[in-house]
Amino acid sequence: MSDDQEKQAKAMVLLECTETKKRLALLTEQAMQWGRELGSIGDTLQQQPACLSFDGEAMDINLAVQRRDYRAALLDVAKIRALASDIRKTQTEFERLSQRVRELGLS
Repeated sequence: MSDDQEKQAKAMVLLECTETKKRLALLTEQAMQWGRELGSIGDTLQQQPACLSFDGEAMDINLAVQRRDYRAALLDVAKIRALASDIRKTQTEFERLSQRVRELGLS
């Protein structure tokens, strides 16, 4: 492998590591946001369950002032499972690439 090819290969590893780190941060932020919203649903269920509604469903007019409306899609277990799986895969890939960066003496 020529010096230029070696430099290019190292640059690609660094780029992949950086991009994977960014993706992991994005996925983690999505999970945190989802967790905050699910926590809010849980709080409402514990404190004011009669005020809980989803996707703008009709409610008794007397409760409308206290209404806590959420998106039903937040409760999609398949999407939550897919997000968690994507985070695990991305974390594994980031760890692999980080190790490669260290091996190449680039960190």
